[in-house]
Amino acid sequence: MPFLVQVNRIPVSGKDINYKYTYLHSLRWFKSYLSNQKQSTFVNGTQSSYLDILCEVPQGSVLGPLLFLVYINDIEQCELSSKVEMYADDTSLTTSSPDLMTLEFKLNSDLEKIQNWLHSNKLTLNVKKTKYAIIGSRYKLNNLNHDFIVSVDNREIERVTSYKYLGVEIDKTLSWRNHTDSLCKKVSAGIGAIKRVRHLVPSQNLHQMYDALEEPYLEYCCEVWGCMGLCQCDRLQKLQNRAARVITTCEDYSLY
Repeated sequence: MPFLVQVNRIPVSGKDINYKYTYLHSLRWFKSYLSNQKQSTFVNGTQSSYLDILCEVPQGSVLGPLLFLVYINDIEQCELSSKVEMYADDTSLTTSSPDLMTLEFKLNSDLEKIQNWLHSNKLTLNVKKTKYAIIGSRYKLNNLNHDFIVSVDNREIERVTSYKYLGVEIDKTLSWRNHTDSLCKKVSAGIGAIKRVRHLVPSQNLHQMYDALEEPYLEYCCEVWGCMGLCQCDRLQKLQNRAARVITTCEDYSLY
């Protein structure tokens, strides 16, 4: 494991630790942590007997996320033609090609390599939660002349026109309309909450409520979706104007 190899290189008091001793000590420490773990299930008031955990990181543990990342960090060594993006247990593959048949071949080939890697590492792919989307201009998408099929272990993966990845709604034409719809609902709800209490709290607290309830949604990943069209920008600007009027208790719409 790469992490264990790195542990024995930490210097102490200007002197290097004995590499062999530190490596063995680290290995024993992790082995002790992962060994003799047991689990049970509690359903409808009944608890099952305890069974040994033979191959798993204990759920809810502090080291769990770190060990999982160490466990899967070699997935990029599968010699994929696609670009791999990983965040915790969310993994995405991105590939491009001017030819649909080439695109289909590259994606299916990479998925086969991923599936083999999962089997080798005693992991499984949740095909029901796995989706794919073809992103392009509206003209090209409307004139597709090829039945695009993506599958894993002879199970076809569902094609979607929009999907949420790490909190961002990505649509097939990158218009960001769906993401804007989601933002408008969340921001409108926050503005409504501020409006209901604006006569009860000082103006400074209204600003703090805006920073807590509105601003995070508008700033999250704005570097990605901020290139949206003017129509979507106007929708968000109107919400900003509405929030300003609520915070300042100003009813003159021409000022904003």
